[in-house]
Amino acid sequence: MRVRQLCDAFARVLEQALRDGRLDCGRGPDLQLAVADRARGLSVGIRMATIEIEGLLAESRARDLYWRAQSAIEFKEEAFKTAESLLQGTDDPAKRIAAVAIIDLAWRQMASAVVRAIRERNKQLPFSREKNLGELGQYLFEQAAIDAGQLAAFNEANQIRNEALHAATLGVVPSRDRALRMLATAIEYRARSGLPA
Repeated sequence: MRVRQLCDAFARVLEQALRDGRLDCGRGPDLQLAVADRARGLSVGIRMATIEIEGLLAESRARDLYWRAQSAIEFKEEAFKTAESLLQGTDDPAKRIAAVAIIDLAWRQMASAVVRAIRERNKQLPFSREKNLGELGQYLFEQAAIDAGQLAAFNEANQIRNEALHAATLGVVPSRDRALRMLATAIEYRARSGLPA
């Protein structure tokens, strides 16, 4: 949501600047400097927008990964391939966090589908709120849909996801090995559950 707001603010300010014909990009390809020059003589509101734009530009890599994840998550196999590709090559904490987020989303999507089927069979209402992997795993274990080993994998994956989610606060980013282990156990869960790719 924050990324979308930054993107919308960036688009509005840039469109207005281009309509006014005052955005001078002649100094080179650095859009951030051009927008900062444009904003110096404008109102406080535009200066605040510039701060948002700078934040957006700083997070451009994260934004690209976010949109990649959103489109990939519709297809679990593609999501796992995307996560795996992020974990290859040069190690990068931002790539690891993005990979963990993709794996978590795909795994929760699979587990939620099984939970919905169980609750429908038992004539129970759906859960009133979204559950994390640990909660989904506990429910599936109680329903004998997974064994104790799989429950441990769910709980470990949920812990890795929480570390990635709070990496800025905790100062801990999951290692590549842990992210790869999370990916492997998610794929194993898909295979053991007979779920489609």
